[in-house]
This record gives sequence, structure tokens and C-alpha cells, in this order.
Amino acid sequence: MNITFTTKAESKALQEQAFLKLSPSQRFYSFLKLCSDVNQFPVAQRRQPNPSNFILEKKSK
Repeated sequence: MNITFTTKAESKALQEQAFLKLSPSQRFYSFLKLCSDVNQFPVAQRRQPNPSNFILEKKSK
């Protein structure tokens, strides 16, 4: 594991370059993995849906 000290702009540029080197399908799978990894973060308390809320649905013809 290497530790590097960079500015926020430099770090962002390196991440962007690494991401753009991926093929489009690898980018998509990377995005899906990121989405699933975010759900693994611990949270203090998950909110329950409010039962008084309602959902509007538009039926397509």
C-alpha cells in the first residue's frame, strides 16, 4: 500500500485518468460496484418510509 500526498485537484485528475482508461463496459461495472459498495456503509439509523406519503404513477398508453 502506497501513501501519496497530493492536492484535491491532482487526486481528482489521477482518478479521472484511471477511470477513462477503462472500457465502457468496465466503467459500467465499476459504477454498479460503487453503487453496491455505498449500501455497505454503516448508518446510524435507516429511516423507515413515511406511511402518510403517497406515490403518483402515470400509466403509459
